[in-house]
Amino acid sequence: MVNFLASSYNERIGILDIITNGTIVPDERTLKSLSRSNKVGIIVDNYGPALSKSVQQITDALNTFGIKHIVRKYYGEDAYYNGWIDMSDLSKRHRTEDENKSVYKRCIFSEKFQRFLIVDGKMYICAVCKRCESLNLVNAHIDRIDLFDDLLSKEQKKNK
Repeated sequence: MVNFLASSYNERIGILDIITNGTIVPDERTLKSLSRSNKVGIIVDNYGPALSKSVQQITDALNTFGIKHIVRKYYGEDAYYNGWIDMSDLSKRHRTEDENKSVYKRCIFSEKFQRFLIVDGKMYICAVCKRCESLNLVNAHIDRIDLFDDLLSKEQKKNK
């Protein structure tokens, strides 16, 4: 997917950040692919040595291939954003559309991160939306784009 985006849409992409939880070291093929675009950046989320066991190996590999990256530490005294953000309360709030828009504007995902989540060819506006869909709490068809949906034109996907 990175090769496709870099070759077909590189001029339209500001930054393509990929987030990892620090558990799996990318293989050489993936690292070569990531290194082909100067717009790709990797964010390594470090949840501590018990969970994010491969942070050092990942950063070493990224350095070897000259891939831009940052490490966000989510544990201890100097944790990024004061540590892990618990989003486990996904209960129905019975808010109006205007109230939902207000909440979204204050959400860390819309204001601070401004990133999309791509899972199985579907692009979500945020990770919470994906989680709510997987729990059948929302119909995320409204808040996601199926990148492999051939029934939608490029223009329709762009406008969605």
